[in-house]
Amino acid sequence: MPNELFGQYVPSSNDITLAKLNELLTGKQHNTKCDGCLIEILGIRFKCDTCHNYNLCSKCMQQRVTSKKHQNTHPLVVASNKSLLKININDILKGEVLGHGAFGQVYKAIWLSKNREVACKVIEVTAHRRHLEDSFRKELNAYAELSGAYILKTFGYGERLMANGIKECYLITEFMHRGSLSNVIHCGNEKTSLRRKLTMACHVVSGMRKLHAHTMIHRDIRPDNILVSNNYTAKIGDMGIAHVFNPEIKHTLMGCLPFMPPEFHR
Repeated sequence: MPNELFGQYVPSSNDITLAKLNELLTGKQHNTKCDGCLIEILGIRFKCDTCHNYNLCSKCMQQRVTSKKHQNTHPLVVASNKSLLKININDILKGEVLGHGAFGQVYKAIWLSKNREVACKVIEVTAHRRHLEDSFRKELNAYAELSGAYILKTFGYGERLMANGIKECYLITEFMHRGSLSNVIHCGNEKTSLRRKLTMACHVVSGMRKLHAHTMIHRDIRPDNILVSNNYTAKIGDMGIAHVFNPEIKHTLMGCLPFMPPEFHR
């Protein structure tokens, strides 16, 4: 089965090498400085998967440079020069509505050029709801910063200006066949065993650990925002109000009251 590397297909995983990455990213600008040598990164950018917003150039990575709180034991991820892929929305064929809320609707869709089943979140931004675009941008930034087994995989985004002045913002993510955790617990035809519930709880905790390691807080963790795959892997989604935590400032009280952590009630 072919593998995909920054939007390009490679025949097998054996072809995904450092040399291949150098070939793909030679001369690429990231508008990001290396936290080791403090020089603008060209070519490959290595992003720490533990530290928040910590980047190294190829030279500093090979020299195993450490600074700030970064340690040599932290895993590094190769990042392209684009945060997320911008997808032509005409390449997305929307189907049935999977859910809706204050921020928009989610559709089951097909990514035509990839022949891939995806989920498509659509947010309509009107003159009176400009804040929804800010929320959309925050969600894009959160997904671009984070990746992991228990964070919803995001393929890209799209935008379209309608004739009536409404702007449609699209977020394209992996399709989770069993829907939300709420749906699995309350609406599923089969009974969910205690072992399976505990396993999914561990998935959520692992995802939250990744967020917190990047000094991010989700602020809306609840069963509706946990998505479940066919094999009962639970992943954290809906990053619309997630942001970087700063202990020195007062944080706005927001989220769903029954699922807020105890410190908010104090």
